[in-house]
Amino acid sequence: MKRSGPSSLLVSVVRWSATHPRTVLLSALAIVLLSVLATARMRISGSLSDMLGSDSPESQALTRLVSEYRSAEELLVIVTLAKPELDSPRVLTDHADRLIHAITSDPDSSALITGASYVRSREYADFIRQIAAPSIAYYLDDPAFDELLNRLTPQGMQTQLRRAESLLAAPGPAASGVAKSVLRDPLRIAELVSIPGLDSDVLLADDQTATSPEFSIDQSSLLIRVTGAQGVNDLAFSKRLTSYVQSAIDRTPSENVVVDLAGGYAIADTTSRGIRRDSVVSVLVALILLTLLFAACYRRVLAPFLIGVVAAVGILAGFGAYALHSPTITPLTAVIAALLAGLGIDYGIHFLSHYQVHRTTGASSVDAAITAISDVGTPIVTNCLTSMIGFGSLYWSSLQMLRDFAVLGALGLLGCLISVVFLMPAILVTLDRPTSATRRPPRFGHLATFGYRRPRIALGLASVAIMIALAGVASNGTVIRQEADLAVMHPRPNRPLDLTDSLSHSFSDMGEVLPIEIQADSPSRMLALAHQVAADVSAQSTSIHGFRRVVGIPTVLPHPDRAISRRLALQQLDPEQVAQAFVSALEASQLNSDSFEGYVGYLWSIVTAAPPGMNSLTAFPTIASQWLPRDSLSSIDGATSTVLAVQMTGPFADRVARDSTITAIRRILTDTPEATLTGVSVATYELERATRSDLPRSIGISLLLVLAWLAAVLRNPVDVLLAVAPLAFAIVITLGVLLWTRIPINAVNGVAIPLLDGIAIDAGVFLVVSARNARRTGADLNVKLLSTAQAVFAASATTVAGFVALCATSTPAIRSLGMLGSIGILASLGGAMLILIPVLSLLNHRRGRVLA
Repeated sequence: MKRSGPSSLLVSVVRWSATHPRTVLLSALAIVLLSVLATARMRISGSLSDMLGSDSPESQALTRLVSEYRSAEELLVIVTLAKPELDSPRVLTDHADRLIHAITSDPDSSALITGASYVRSREYADFIRQIAAPSIAYYLDDPAFDELLNRLTPQGMQTQLRRAESLLAAPGPAASGVAKSVLRDPLRIAELVSIPGLDSDVLLADDQTATSPEFSIDQSSLLIRVTGAQGVNDLAFSKRLTSYVQSAIDRTPSENVVVDLAGGYAIADTTSRGIRRDSVVSVLVALILLTLLFAACYRRVLAPFLIGVVAAVGILAGFGAYALHSPTITPLTAVIAALLAGLGIDYGIHFLSHYQVHRTTGASSVDAAITAISDVGTPIVTNCLTSMIGFGSLYWSSLQMLRDFAVLGALGLLGCLISVVFLMPAILVTLDRPTSATRRPPRFGHLATFGYRRPRIALGLASVAIMIALAGVASNGTVIRQEADLAVMHPRPNRPLDLTDSLSHSFSDMGEVLPIEIQADSPSRMLALAHQVAADVSAQSTSIHGFRRVVGIPTVLPHPDRAISRRLALQQLDPEQVAQAFVSALEASQLNSDSFEGYVGYLWSIVTAAPPGMNSLTAFPTIASQWLPRDSLSSIDGATSTVLAVQMTGPFADRVARDSTITAIRRILTDTPEATLTGVSVATYELERATRSDLPRSIGISLLLVLAWLAAVLRNPVDVLLAVAPLAFAIVITLGVLLWTRIPINAVNGVAIPLLDGIAIDAGVFLVVSARNARRTGADLNVKLLSTAQAVFAASATTVAGFVALCATSTPAIRSLGMLGSIGILASLGGAMLILIPVLSLLNHRRGRVLA
């Protein structure tokens, strides 16, 4: 019978490959070399922005935050005393001084760091003294400004000085602090400021207070901030910087001091090294498991080696094609090689199995290859396409990580299929030798024999398994838990990540921070929006659990809309008269006038100071770099974007608190489209939300496409239902395990179910096609199923090996994907042996009785 369609095309390709082996092998070698060159440019990224992609505003803002703002570029060095000492602060600062000298003294450090210090920036104290304090009138809201004008009148001055006298006369332990405050600000002007982060304590702080070391709450640790010259997303730079600082730490030992690294650079370095290690370990484990499986399934050394080489060429070609599309891979795509090894080998197993059968009948290598592809061409193409559908269903996810996973998985499987059809015949013709006509029985064919000869017992066992799974649903409900911890996306152990998370418990100013990016069309509009957002968030802070304050540009620069009106109002005052009025009021009081000579000049500056603007930050680059993008630092007065920081009292205790906080802030920002809430916690929230919304859609798409393809290929509704039976059994068992064990779903392991839709169908397709061939040719169904079961078992075992290899990684989310995938594939194999083969046996016996 003349073949047409895909089968005819496959036969033509195999015939050409088998008759032109040298050309094929040289072409394959060229493809391998090109693929190696393409994959060499790929880099691994563990950043959340790369996982989320560029579709969402939150992801775009996060990308800009880590790449354009220096405030995100800190390596935190934590200096801790192993045992408390009487003079702990001095011991810590002495060691910190030596460590900072070791870090900054090397000439090469200038290319890596822009600063290293354990004190708050002296620039901030200078800015307060030189800019904010003299221009305080522009920082006040309207009621406070009116009160300022009142205090600058003779009557107002007299009132405040009498108040100062009474405060100084009050007894008690706080008298010295009150005296210091009165001497600095007898008219108590600083108390009128209501801007978070710029209160009276800050305005009245001396240089020593403003530049105090960042000690932990118990004074046992000191925090050194090392600012990097490049972004955290540059993993190569993060590795160099972290290694350089660690080397400086090793050169500065101390018996009673322990030094640890935390912050973005250390996390990026540890994560990237862990991901690379995972990719290598998973592939090695997969190779070891596949070798052991092949040793059990095959009695020839050449067979497993040949299948492995062909699959490796296809996977490498898929990676090369992907590298042309995107040079970046995420933690999920970094370990996909092990999974593809388990999946892609299946096609070679089935092809070689049928090839060997025909060689034992005396067919030549060329004829055996052509006949083998005629036998298995349709099912292996079907299995490849259904598996690609499983991957492809993830392409419509809103997460870039899953889209990349879908593309690379589909390309890898397609590469394996093409490699089997194009490369394997050429290798077989080149290496194969005459074989014995005696065929050894399949080693694992008895798995099919049990279900075929005892169908009712097998179906009973399957029913028991289904009831156990349903019991899990009944006892634990149908709601699958969502993973709340983003740490599952990072390799473990990850000490820098753990330390960074714990800093808020040790350092008072290290609570959770939610950045808000603001973009506008002009500097004045940007500054006005920043003030508006800060005021809105602060005004509705009661709805934000754990809210502390909002800091940013509004903390250091006043609202631009106040400049004109305030300037006009101050111009109505005569600075000389104001100064003279204060001197007169002071002489009439009981206070010592000699103590306030500098304050007269301060009052003069309040009346005459110009309103601070963006250009006021030009002389304060450290402050500007905290809140403005790097590319705007050369022309600060032209900056049109900034970042506010919503500071919390501590880390989010649970997902509920985090979600409610994010929801509350987003509700506040609803009417301000120029403001975008972003940051790691927001990215975590988006990952979970996308997982919840994308997973049902991916499952639905994969199921529909798989069923549609099976209907087109098999054309018989009964055969389609039979082929789907192992998949249905696998889904029920996998869901039962999920609910029994309460394993939480995350953005990584959630892909297991849509993948199973495409992968777990394989066993059913091969067995149904085998049964159809037996009916068409009149062959013994038991013998056919016995032969096919060997290939089905080997293919399922190799797929499980690919998933099991993922369990050897150090990333919890990927380990859980490996576990769920392994359970699903084993369940599909169980469904094939305990449901499909028994049903095929019963149908065959019924047909036999009817024919009889």
